[in-house]
Amino acid sequence: MPEQRPAPPPAPTSPGDAVRSTTGARSAPAADAARAFAILWIVVAVAAVAMALVLFIGWLPAWGEWWGLDGARVLAIARTWLDGGDPYATRGYLYTPLAFLLAVPWTGLPQDVALGGWFVLRVVVVAGAAIYATRGMPPVVRAIATAVALVCVPVLAEYIVGNVTILLAAAMLPVIYGRHRLSGVPFAIAFAAAPKPLMLAFLCWVLVHRRPMVGPMLAGGLAATAVATVIAGPANLVAWLGTLTRFGGGSLDFMGNTGLTASAPGWFVVVASLATAALVIFSLARADESTSLVVATVAGLILTPYSGSNLAVIVLPALSLYARSHPGHAAIVAAAIVALPFGLPLFAAFGLVVASLPDRSARAMA
Repeated sequence: MPEQRPAPPPAPTSPGDAVRSTTGARSAPAADAARAFAILWIVVAVAAVAMALVLFIGWLPAWGEWWGLDGARVLAIARTWLDGGDPYATRGYLYTPLAFLLAVPWTGLPQDVALGGWFVLRVVVVAGAAIYATRGMPPVVRAIATAVALVCVPVLAEYIVGNVTILLAAAMLPVIYGRHRLSGVPFAIAFAAAPKPLMLAFLCWVLVHRRPMVGPMLAGGLAATAVATVIAGPANLVAWLGTLTRFGGGSLDFMGNTGLTASAPGWFVVVASLATAALVIFSLARADESTSLVVATVAGLILTPYSGSNLAVIVLPALSLYARSHPGHAAIVAAAIVALPFGLPLFAAFGLVVASLPDRSARAMA
């Protein structure tokens, strides 16, 4: 009769095994949720591309009037400075001396070549930013996200007018995803050139969630400003500060302004701005970093004195982070961007509401 041996002790359970055993019951619902969110994002992507094509066709008659409008103005101001003129005599110009100095190398090119090169540069920046923001995602997701980013409504509007907000939005990504203290310096330099008011809420987010970057960002922005002041002369810095007090000699009812100040009475603008600022503060204090980032970037579209469809590009970097932990809400906010031409204030208000609501999609994906 063979000798009976005691059964070997059970193999120790690794932490990973323990996690898998406790989450196995939820794997099927999580897979179903993932499929549902994938379908939702595909619908959003198709709608975004379709809306971009519709707008492109609709804007064709006015293409000659709007093409490169903002870029051409900065080039003209750079040439004015080179000729010894006053850059801030141009009505509505609000960028710092650093901005027109950065445009000086482009002035040696024919106007059409410069604007064409500026267009190509921004296309490359958008593609690179989309690829960077979707690291770690499946290749199909990265390809779809990049295609949508290249032609979505705010980016298309940026292409047409030749604005610089795309560069600001791209420079947000190292701040959002980077962990080195110097990751925010490129954004600081870009902001020193084009200090758009809609970025102030994002800077508040940086103070709360990326505090180690604040010192280098401040130093980088001040250093860039100092160099520009030495080159352009202190008088131009003083002139820029003075032009801020009178909105560059312009007004808030210009055609490109589709924000709250262009469509609501003054008292409502004040009330909405105070409520939005309170929501930003509450979100920074209580919400996770991706939710508070979306709230901050969307809120910037309400808090800025002037806004247009193109400025909504700053929401895209925030959505890339938000979609990783809140795919359902992120898809809804992205769908609202598709409808952006029908009302920027409505989109901003809708985005704030969605981001502020409790999110079950994160739990469903667990």
